[in-house]
Amino acid sequence: MRIEARRRAATIAAGTLAVLLVFGIGAATATAADNGEVAACVNTTTGVVRILNMGTSGKANQCVTSGLKVLQEAPLTWNQLGAAGPEGAAGPQGATGPQGPAGPQGPAGADATGATQHLLATMAAGVGSKFEYPSEAGTMVLGCNEDFGSNGVVAILRAPAGSPLEGWLTWVNPSPLADHFVMPAATERYILAASPHDNHVVVRTVLGDAATEWDMMVSTEGGVCTVSTVQTTL
Repeated sequence: MRIEARRRAATIAAGTLAVLLVFGIGAATATAADNGEVAACVNTTTGVVRILNMGTSGKANQCVTSGLKVLQEAPLTWNQLGAAGPEGAAGPQGATGPQGPAGPQGPAGADATGATQHLLATMAAGVGSKFEYPSEAGTMVLGCNEDFGSNGVVAILRAPAGSPLEGWLTWVNPSPLADHFVMPAATERYILAASPHDNHVVVRTVLGDAATEWDMMVSTEGGVCTVSTVQTTL
């Protein structure tokens, strides 16, 4: 009985292979992609799945799509990789890294022109307070009364060492006055001295390519010397 059953199974298998070869004329190839897809054929009657070997060719490696209904198959492919899952939640922020090295020094900028400073000097008489406003075209020094041994606001212009300084002095108040002067290097010139009343004085100096203007409003009210200065680099 066992020998007979084996003979029948072999006969059925051989007959099935013969049917596949005979009726495989209308077969369709199940294609496998390079992304890891698996190709197979599924019997449309029994649901049996047959994995194809995409490394070989021939009708035995194709799906049967014509012939006997009971033998017909449909191509089937699936990917070995599952679908991408949802994006995970953002992780906690990492610790602050160490400070990077200092960058290289940038190129020197062009000389500034039109730069303006608004300066205020408030000085009590006889306390030795002095204010110095330097520039490339001289330095303006302000003092009050006994600071320079005189009565009132004192303004002195200092020429830098090494080059003479050319300047223009304009009195706006109390009486208009204009004066042009040239100072030797490393010298001083009184611009304003012993002035117990309000004054408005403008001084402009030139040294080579450098130029500066001091626009000074002077007040000595209540024994306090106040000089409001607008210093502009021209």
